[in-house]
Amino acid sequence: MPLKSLTINGFKSFPDKVTLEFPKGITGIVGPNGSGKSNITEAMRWVMGETNVRHLRGENTTDVIFGGTAMKAPLNRAEVTVSFDNQAKQLNSDFKEIEITRTIFRNGDTNYQINQQNVRLKDIHDLFMDSGLSKESFSIISQGSVEQIFNAKPADRRSVIEEAAGVLKFKQQKKTAELKLKQTQDNLVRINDFVKELETRIEPLKQQKSLAEEYHTQKNGYDSKNKIVLTLETNDRVNKQEQTRNQNNQTKQKLQKLDRVVASTQQQLEEYRKERHSLRDRQDQLQADYNKLVNQNYEIKTQLAVYDQSTEFDETNRKELKTRQDELQSRQQQLEKELGEKEKQLNTVTQQYNQLKDQERELKTKVSQDPGKLQKDLESLRDDYIDNLQNKTTLSNQIIFAETAINQLKGELTSPEVKELESNSVSLDAQIEKVTQEKQTQKNWLDKLETEVADSLTAIEKSTATVVKKQKERSELKELAQGTKAQLQALKRLHDNHEGYFQGVKSVLNHKSEFPGILGVVSELIDFDSRHQLALDTALASNAQNLVSKTQDNAKNAIKTLREKNLGRATFLPLDQLRQQVLSTEVKKILKTTSGYLGTASDLVSCSDEVKPAVIHLLGRIIVMDNLDHATQLSRLLEQRHHIVTLDGDYLSPGGQMSGGSHNKNSQSPLLIKKQLEDLTAKSQAFDSQIAEVQSHLQQEITEKQRLEKIQAENTNKVAEVKSELMDFDNQINRIQDEKQSLTKQLNYLRHGLQAKKSELEKQQAQYDQLNTQKVKAEQDVEKVQRKIKETQAQIQNFDQISQHVQAQLNELLPEIAVFKTKQENYQSQITEKQADIKQSQQQQAQLQEKLIHLSQAKEKNSQDLDKQKKKFEQNQVTITTLNQQIKETAQKLSVVENKVATLETDYTKHYDSRKIVAEAQEKESNQLAILKSEINTRLETLNQDYHLTFEKAMSDIGNPEEVNINQLQHEIKLHKLSLEDIGPVNLGAIEEYKEVKERYDFLHQQQEDLLSAKSTLENTMNEMDKEVSTRFKETFEQVSAAFADIFPKMFGGGHAKLALTDETDILNTGIDIIAQPPGKKLQSLSLLSGGERALTTITLLFAILKVRPVPFCILDEVEASLDEANVDRFAQFLKNYDLTTQFIMITHRKGSMAQADQLYGVMMQESGISSLLSVSLSEIEQQL
Repeated sequence: MPLKSLTINGFKSFPDKVTLEFPKGITGIVGPNGSGKSNITEAMRWVMGETNVRHLRGENTTDVIFGGTAMKAPLNRAEVTVSFDNQAKQLNSDFKEIEITRTIFRNGDTNYQINQQNVRLKDIHDLFMDSGLSKESFSIISQGSVEQIFNAKPADRRSVIEEAAGVLKFKQQKKTAELKLKQTQDNLVRINDFVKELETRIEPLKQQKSLAEEYHTQKNGYDSKNKIVLTLETNDRVNKQEQTRNQNNQTKQKLQKLDRVVASTQQQLEEYRKERHSLRDRQDQLQADYNKLVNQNYEIKTQLAVYDQSTEFDETNRKELKTRQDELQSRQQQLEKELGEKEKQLNTVTQQYNQLKDQERELKTKVSQDPGKLQKDLESLRDDYIDNLQNKTTLSNQIIFAETAINQLKGELTSPEVKELESNSVSLDAQIEKVTQEKQTQKNWLDKLETEVADSLTAIEKSTATVVKKQKERSELKELAQGTKAQLQALKRLHDNHEGYFQGVKSVLNHKSEFPGILGVVSELIDFDSRHQLALDTALASNAQNLVSKTQDNAKNAIKTLREKNLGRATFLPLDQLRQQVLSTEVKKILKTTSGYLGTASDLVSCSDEVKPAVIHLLGRIIVMDNLDHATQLSRLLEQRHHIVTLDGDYLSPGGQMSGGSHNKNSQSPLLIKKQLEDLTAKSQAFDSQIAEVQSHLQQEITEKQRLEKIQAENTNKVAEVKSELMDFDNQINRIQDEKQSLTKQLNYLRHGLQAKKSELEKQQAQYDQLNTQKVKAEQDVEKVQRKIKETQAQIQNFDQISQHVQAQLNELLPEIAVFKTKQENYQSQITEKQADIKQSQQQQAQLQEKLIHLSQAKEKNSQDLDKQKKKFEQNQVTITTLNQQIKETAQKLSVVENKVATLETDYTKHYDSRKIVAEAQEKESNQLAILKSEINTRLETLNQDYHLTFEKAMSDIGNPEEVNINQLQHEIKLHKLSLEDIGPVNLGAIEEYKEVKERYDFLHQQQEDLLSAKSTLENTMNEMDKEVSTRFKETFEQVSAAFADIFPKMFGGGHAKLALTDETDILNTGIDIIAQPPGKKLQSLSLLSGGERALTTITLLFAILKVRPVPFCILDEVEASLDEANVDRFAQFLKNYDLTTQFIMITHRKGSMAQADQLYGVMMQESGISSLLSVSLSEIEQQL
């Protein structure tokens, strides 16, 4: 089978298509390092099926495609084609020439072809199997392969002999057989598990199938009769419902009529109450107007009385003023008379004074020739003395007059009448303050009462609306509660009578005292969430009716009692004998990471610790999932070996069976009845609590309404009383204020006169004080002048005697002149005072005249006001009479309305009580209707859910109901139920399940036998292959060992070598040691030789193998690189010994190897990264030479 050619296109450094032709003999491929020589070897290895990219010096499969250079773009595909001459049929094919092509694309796609036909990689491997050209063979040997052989372990060198012996095919077949045997063993284990499981199920299923068939017979009889009974009972209740509904409609009409009467009465009552309120308001308004006018007239009367008093006071005052005016006129006349006398006296004194002055002038004339300066001073001092003395006398007179006037004014200011009036005014102010405070207190109380009245009216209206609302709410709640209680009573009857339980279970539960040690039925011993009811119903199925006993003896005694008394059958769970059913640890680990896993069924229930073993026994291995999708996924994951249920009640059994669908709402499942009973009990209690709460609120509202009405009546009476008291307070305040007004006028008049006198007194007092001050100063001036006169007189005592006489006369005359001078000044002062008094009197008379005029004008004005007030008083009296009549009429109307309100309140209470009686009757009828409706719906739902029938269809199927004996049917139904209860728990799917399990069991049993036969066959085949491998390996080893010992001295020029088995007793697994003794050295292991010696020894081994098992061709890739020139020549010469049986392609750098080649290919890179070929046929050249 010579290698004809190798075509490379786009592979590594060969972007362009090149073809290498390989004639017989030795073909050499030479070229510099990096030129791409080894790429030819790798192309050959690749096209023959190499898949390990590391053997191709790459990282990815696409690395073999030309990657491009600076001058040439990368390619998208690589293709290598090798051609063989197969005329000798060395390859396992009928073709005489075989062409193998392998193509790879940049996207990683690979295509294999044999003679241009697409094949698999395995087909190529099979083609070269045992041909000496497989990838484990020595058809392609590189320097690395040589190193691998001498560096390999003995066990790894075994493959060299195995390839030569042609046992790789057997080893591959054995490996395949071992895999098949393992698979067969695994399948056998699985089938054994399935068969074992099915064997435990098939016999119970057979018994369940028989029970199910009997159950179907009894159930069909029960259903056919029960349909008729349900239909007739429904028809009977429909008739009763119609009668009750008609009666209820009449009651409702009567109730509506009473509601209208009550509403009408309440409306009239409210209208009359409003009218009463309006009349009370009108009465209050009329009374207020009446009181206002009465107060006005009282005030007018008071004002008239005050006017009379004021007129009397003004008249008295006028008389006093007139008297005072007359007194002032008399005093003025007296002053004028006194003034005339004083003027006469002044004239007389003036004349005398003038005479004395003349005498003085004469005497002074006499002494004028001898006056001295001192005399002039003395005269001047004397004049000053006289002036000061006159001033002192005048001031003394004025002081005396001022004292008289002050004493007179002080007497006039001390008036007891003013003090009495002021005391009375203070007393009136205190009275007004007290009455005002009392009035304000009552006013605040009135505001509070009116607010309370308004609030109570609003509260009464609100309370009335609340009462009506609560009554309606109570009726609605009672109707709902009655319906719930009817359902609850029906369920309680089912529960108390243990309806739905098998006869045996019912007998035990109804006579529990006769069965000691029985704790109860499973369904009643567990608690669970309502969400899990369907899942637990499915998980437990009929096991929900299993009875739990403390011991096995208790269960045996109970079964014995049931049998002896013919009470039926029951299943017992003795706690001391139960085996715990739990999931394995591996399954639990899987479940923890599974979506939708809720737990095992036993995890979803709660129970006492005593019955916990029974719960785990029944539910410990049943897995609960949230939905069917997750359940099916888990079933596949667990290889359909576990029971799985979903929250919707779907069931997946071991082996893959599934069940599910809709559920009968009227099912008498113990778990469902228990949960419904709990829900309805809670619902009924909630309704009772709500009704009690509403009733309590209603009673509170009625009590509150009555309390508010009582308070409102009391407050209304109090308001009227307080308003009357407020009117009295207003009258008192007005009367006291009128008295104070009159008193204030009198007091103001007196105070005005006293103020004038007080001002005059203050003026006189100030003048008196000033005069005293002036008098003291005048006395001081007189004393001072006297001292100066004495001093001056002492100085002039030595005057001449002549002037003494004149001077003596003058001295006598001067005092007299001073006296007359003083008299003159006093008279003049008195005249001035009299003139001032006259002027003052005139002013006082003018003031009195003005006051008299003012009093006259005030009297005229008061007279006009008095006429107006009298006229207003008369008008008010007429209005008061009219208002009094209106008040009486309003009081009469109010009395009529009050009587009407009382009558309507009595009627309202009567009608309301009647309505209450009718409402209770209507409520009772509604409850009866609810019970009938519930019973009808229950039966209709049973017909629909269980039998898929409508009521009309069921009635038409019966025909004439009167011909049906319902009592007989009920008796027969009871017998059917007893039969069904005697049958006990039934697996209705057992018939189909038994059929499926039986078929699966037969099928798996046959498979089990087939697998056992296949296992035996495979084991025999493997034993035969081991024998064949051992024989071939031993024969080949002996031949190769002999050839190796023969060739070694030739290759080394002497020495010895041999091959040795590491374990001759185990031919199938023994390793191979290479022991060599080059010339001049002792016998030693290959690992102790030099690098060149080891390489040459390995090449010797290869030549030995080629001698024993020649290969069609052999590619040697620089295998002699580590040899010296002498050994290279021996190596190349030795190749000539095999070139007739083996075609050699040799990649080399060594001249000795090139010299032995028949044809040379030169590989070069004229362009970087791109390899090209040059061929030379040395044999042709040699022939030409």
